[in-house]
Amino acid sequence: MQQKKLTQLSKSYAYVLAIILFSFLVNYHYSFIGVMPLDNFVLYNGGYRILKGYTPFNDYWLVTGPLLDYLNAFYFRIFDINWASYVSHSSTFNSIISLSTFYYLKKIGLEQEWSFFYSILFSLLMYPVVGTPFVDHHSTIFLVISFYLFIISVSFNHFTLLYFVPSLLVLSFLSKQTPAAYGIISISIITISLYFFQKNDFFFIFRNLIIGSIIGVILLFIFFLATGININNFIIQYILFSQTI
Repeated sequence: MQQKKLTQLSKSYAYVLAIILFSFLVNYHYSFIGVMPLDNFVLYNGGYRILKGYTPFNDYWLVTGPLLDYLNAFYFRIFDINWASYVSHSSTFNSIISLSTFYYLKKIGLEQEWSFFYSILFSLLMYPVVGTPFVDHHSTIFLVISFYLFIISVSFNHFTLLYFVPSLLVLSFLSKQTPAAYGIISISIITISLYFFQKNDFFFIFRNLIIGSIIGVILLFIFFLATGININNFIIQYILFSQTI
């Protein structure tokens, strides 16, 4: 019995390692094939601007998520300013969402082999279609992971996971307004509907989401304080102006 458990554990670690490597390398490969200057270099330039001391919304007009400019700047600072550093960012997030999908599928009862198979397919469909860091993809990744945690917490009574859901939605929103806004609305509607289907657990679900929301708002204000972004500029450019596009 002990030997069987060790064998299963070794297989699980092998799957995890394979997902991480494959998801990273497949996106890294395709990110070097072709380029669309208007799309692929916007965030590259954003990361460079951050390194030069510019602040989004204050020093340059921005209608997409500021979070990616700072994440790109982080990769540039660690690995230098070059294309490899840039696409390592998107490749890392391709691994994160693929690995999250693997654990989610296992948790809801899918066999480990099939979870691995679908996670690999997911890694091919997520970031390799664009290759480089992209606001839509980052926003979707944070949003999907928040839904994974929400579903697991409600389905298996792991209510502590709900603390992280609002913070992930904040990160999704700071990546791009949509689909983050749709996700926030959807989770709110689902939470309200749970009152009619899971009355016994509704208090814990609602309480933990409220606490998580407070944490998320604090995280948002910490982001503003740390970056020096003017909140008024943020609202005008990121919310009001974006609605007119």
